[in-house]
Amino acid sequence: FIRKKNIKKIDLMKINIVGNLWGDSGFSVHTRHLCRALKEEGVDLGIETPLPPNYMNTDEWIEFRENIEKNYAYENTIMISAPEYWEVKSGDRIPKFFPISIFEGTSVSPNWIRIAEKDFITKLIVPSEHTKKAFEIWQNEKVNNKMVVIPHGTDLNVFKPKERQKNEKFRFLFVGGWKTGIYDRKGLDIALKAFCAEFKQDEPVEFFVKINMAYQDQNTVINNLNALGLPEIRPKISLSFDQISEEKLAKVYQESDCFVLSTKGEAFALPC
Repeated sequence: FIRKKNIKKIDLMKINIVGNLWGDSGFSVHTRHLCRALKEEGVDLGIETPLPPNYMNTDEWIEFRENIEKNYAYENTIMISAPEYWEVKSGDRIPKFFPISIFEGTSVSPNWIRIAEKDFITKLIVPSEHTKKAFEIWQNEKVNNKMVVIPHGTDLNVFKPKERQKNEKFRFLFVGGWKTGIYDRKGLDIALKAFCAEFKQDEPVEFFVKINMAYQDQNTVINNLNALGLPEIRPKISLSFDQISEEKLAKVYQESDCFVLSTKGEAFALPC
């Protein structure tokens, strides 16, 4: 999209977004923000999304109802999902199809390459050079020529620095899920062990952990924490399981001194 000063916005083409609007997973957050951004650009937008129970009582339904009720399934389509789901759109005779793919590791599966090289895919959008290289490692010229890197954006009206009083305690912050404990790619166990090894009980520090509940329940996280056997400094570690708005999440960032990203591999990396 090209925007110039003093030029009236041109009505843009119809676009169909396929993705999950609901919840706090990376896929859902990215879908919501992309839909919001395209609407702000004046795009005539339709949205294909699963409807969860009580969806009419959600903020997403209030914001996107008009777009969800449009039938744009046969228009130019952007799909935000794992490649295994792309083929459901292969027979829809859509003009152009742009799936968005992410990956945490260094090499995608050969099945992803098999799907990505198919002719119904117009361009393959990836958010980073890291994901691009994970596809390119297979040296499939057809797939490589389709890839376009479009980095993620963020809402700078919400997520922005803010003047505040200095904390009594220096606050470290972690944001993310932690489903499989020491085997989880987010590496929270590494950060917690490092915190306890570095600081003593009487030092003015704390570690605030905002758990994304899209990936596990509260008992799973507590059990994972107990399994670490942390020393007596553990009371300085606090966990939050609350489901909060983006505005409140931004406040959590603004009130912290140091953000910790201890991950072993990232795809969306939305906290960053």
